[in-house]
Amino acid sequence: MKTLKFNGVVADNDYEEVYDWFGMECITPQKVADFLNEADGEDITIQINSGGGSVFAGSEIFTDLSKYQGKVIAEISGLCASAATFPPFSS
Repeated sequence: MKTLKFNGVVADNDYEEVYDWFGMECITPQKVADFLNEADGEDITIQINSGGGSVFAGSEIFTDLSKYQGKVIAEISGLCASAATFPPFSS
């Protein structure tokens, strides 16, 4: 089982470099899509610690997770608020 650490702000793909530059964690739809492609249908766990962020990015992540073929388990390892609440309800 593969695990994705869903930490930091839920950000649009275009803002990832800004968060990286400031040394801040973020999760983007592209990071999630890359993880899901690598998991290739294997069961996955998402460990969430996020206060939320972009509703548009959260919605895109929700859509990708809801179409994922493997089992998705969400674990809240800290805060799960706002746009970060989409992923746990995807499966």
